[in-house]
Amino acid sequence: MIKDGSLTIPTTTLGYDFDIVINGWEQGFDGYRVYTNGDIEPLEGNLGLSLELLSEFTEGTEWLAQIPVDYIALSSNYSEYQYLILWLAANSSAASQILQQRGILLALICDRYKVDKYQALKVAEMGQRLILSHFNLESSKAALRFLDKLKFSKTMGSAMYMIRIYLNPTDKLYLRFKHYDHVNDFCFFVDRNMPELTGSKLGIALSENKRRPDWPCMGYIFDTLMLGYEINIDNPNKRVSELSSYQALVELHNHWVQERIRLKESRPEDAHIPYDIPFDDCYDHGIYAVCTYGELLQESAEQEHCIMSYHRKIRAKTYSVFTKPYPKRVTIGISINKHSARPYAIDQIRGYKNCTASEETLKKIYQWFDKEVKKYRPL
Repeated sequence: MIKDGSLTIPTTTLGYDFDIVINGWEQGFDGYRVYTNGDIEPLEGNLGLSLELLSEFTEGTEWLAQIPVDYIALSSNYSEYQYLILWLAANSSAASQILQQRGILLALICDRYKVDKYQALKVAEMGQRLILSHFNLESSKAALRFLDKLKFSKTMGSAMYMIRIYLNPTDKLYLRFKHYDHVNDFCFFVDRNMPELTGSKLGIALSENKRRPDWPCMGYIFDTLMLGYEINIDNPNKRVSELSSYQALVELHNHWVQERIRLKESRPEDAHIPYDIPFDDCYDHGIYAVCTYGELLQESAEQEHCIMSYHRKIRAKTYSVFTKPYPKRVTIGISINKHSARPYAIDQIRGYKNCTASEETLKKIYQWFDKEVKKYRPL
């Protein structure tokens, strides 16, 4: 039942045939759909938006003020499920306690029971370890400590997926992070793509480095390893994993780049043979193919990155390299898999010393790429 002090969210202005009405905190925080024909229907579960959006208008700010401030702050970490989490806290002292101690468990519940708030409420009152058991997840004290380490981005759907994988009681993958103080999206990304780094000095250091560029960092690691193999470093994986910081990774990468350049005279036997090029040059956007080993070496030397190590893949027709000299020079790497339904994919777009390209440059490159792939012609 809609009560005094409720808030109306005018979703009809967005094209829906109903508005959302939510009762006040002390009135149970129940939500309703109020249709244009006067029909009223209870909200079965989650609202699917952050309540912080309500602070954009006066009525919303006043209405939010009745909710405990710490509850708003804690639930905002899981904005995708914020309404349902707060509804649970408003209707259950057990859920309220979980929100203050380990809110990620409420997010896990809300992810499973998005449209069944009463089942969500029932599970929230089980107790923390029993909640994990209910979802067939590892429920040890160590598993709870693992949850306390998690620092996720605002996109919670992928976070819930990763929690289910790592708390699988058969594999117990969460134990791989027992030496970490914090575990974030990047830690999972590294573990799924290069598991030997997890638990290493570098893996732990990267998880704690707030200034590192997360996703380009992974490309930097791959580049460094490829350089190591190219210049015949003994066990480059071990060398990289023992590094103690992101800066140490950058320094090793740059050192191996220079070492590879010094070895440029040891040219491969097929260096004189031009490369097979899948795409046309684009004079409008200033994008040109790297056509020979000499050009590849020059691109690598002038850009100070390891694109020269892709020579073998280019020769095997599984890779192609282009350059865009202006306004700021970038190197474009395109992977080729002739057995795939989409044989061409942009693998990398790197500036000087692996810097990220500008949005305008990326836009032009993808326009050119999309146009070229439509012409698909196998090498």
